[in-house]
Amino acid sequence: MHIKPKVLQLAPRGPAEKLEARPKLALLDDFDGDPAGFPHGQAVESVLLSHSELTDADVQRYQNEAPQADLAQLINEKGLDFLTAYRTVVSRNVAHFYLQTALNLRQIMKDQPEIKVISQSQGETPGRLLETLFSQIQSNENLRNHATHSLGLPTDAPLAEICQSLLDSGDRVMAENELCQKAQDEYTRTTRELYDRGVTYLVAAGNHGEMAQVMQQLGVEPGPASFRNVLVNEYVTVVGALDPVGNPDGLNSPAAAIEVYRPGVDLPWKAGEGFEQEGVASGTSFATPIAAAEAVKFLESNPQAGPFQVEAHLMGIDSYRVHSGQSVSTANGQVLSADGKLESYIEGKLGEGFITDIASEDATNIARASQDSLLFGLPGEKENEFQLVKMRADVDGVRVLTVDSYFDEGHHVLRAEEKDGKWDLATVTEELHLKQS
Repeated sequence: MHIKPKVLQLAPRGPAEKLEARPKLALLDDFDGDPAGFPHGQAVESVLLSHSELTDADVQRYQNEAPQADLAQLINEKGLDFLTAYRTVVSRNVAHFYLQTALNLRQIMKDQPEIKVISQSQGETPGRLLETLFSQIQSNENLRNHATHSLGLPTDAPLAEICQSLLDSGDRVMAENELCQKAQDEYTRTTRELYDRGVTYLVAAGNHGEMAQVMQQLGVEPGPASFRNVLVNEYVTVVGALDPVGNPDGLNSPAAAIEVYRPGVDLPWKAGEGFEQEGVASGTSFATPIAAAEAVKFLESNPQAGPFQVEAHLMGIDSYRVHSGQSVSTANGQVLSADGKLESYIEGKLGEGFITDIASEDATNIARASQDSLLFGLPGEKENEFQLVKMRADVDGVRVLTVDSYFDEGHHVLRAEEKDGKWDLATVTEELHLKQS
């Protein structure tokens, strides 16, 4: 049986408290939880306030709770087979989360444009549903039979084969489902507008590292997006968790595109307001507000800084960005010029066989490719020296080439948009990220 997924009525959103007079930071979370359960939003805010000089008046709460589809209801009441129900839940949950978040972000821009830092310790992934069902698939023979039958697998299929099929199915929903794609486009446009307005938006990387390890031990290979927070894109800053000795913790989701790490293990929290609970918790949910508080503090001393500068500060690196025709001197005594070419000293480090000019034959062939999406890597002769080449269509349908070149001192980024079968020099942006000595 096939049904066309639809978007349910979204949950209440907007400020979860009275509008603060002069807020410095917006916190998107669930502040309306079950008093008998874990008060996630209150716990996150508790960590934020205990790790900064911010006060309650500096923080504007926004209620962000997307509705969740019910797998059992779709099977038992709607008569869907397991796989169709599974795909429907993934598509609805991802789309609802995108749209709920985008609505809140737009309300912040409209009602409180003075806010320049937004922190969100929430996430959704295509693989989350499998993580929720994993123990049941192991122990519930009836559910397992439903799953194998709808997946076209034998009833005695190994657990690894079932999990691989479900992860792959979730990834396909994320990549191909029309509902997810439209919701993602709306979210992307919203975050791009935030970025262009100078708002730094920090999101949690997610805590799916242990589940990913379980999958790998079974021989299952999650896709790059299986456990990555769907909120991750080029307009956000992704925050991961450090363990007590300062190393990235194993709870961090794999392939999460983490840019900033902060403490996220065994952090104390308190919650009043009828919850009257306290405890110790771990997760990227608690690392994120710590980074957000640092962003607020940096902006107080650097009010003209934008998300690019804030992120560089949080990462502890020297970063530069220039647009077509611009140039800037860099900390390593070189010059970064937006001329569509890789700087000669970086080219010299990488050697031959790399894309170094958007007007080159290799780059032009990419611009003329029939597909709108392409990704490949080019290894260098030395460790940690390589190039990643990506081409995709943005939310407006414009093809964008991104060439990331990694070398001993840092990371160079070259971007350009396609026009008439070639990369347009007028759209070139180049970045350089240098490790601080």
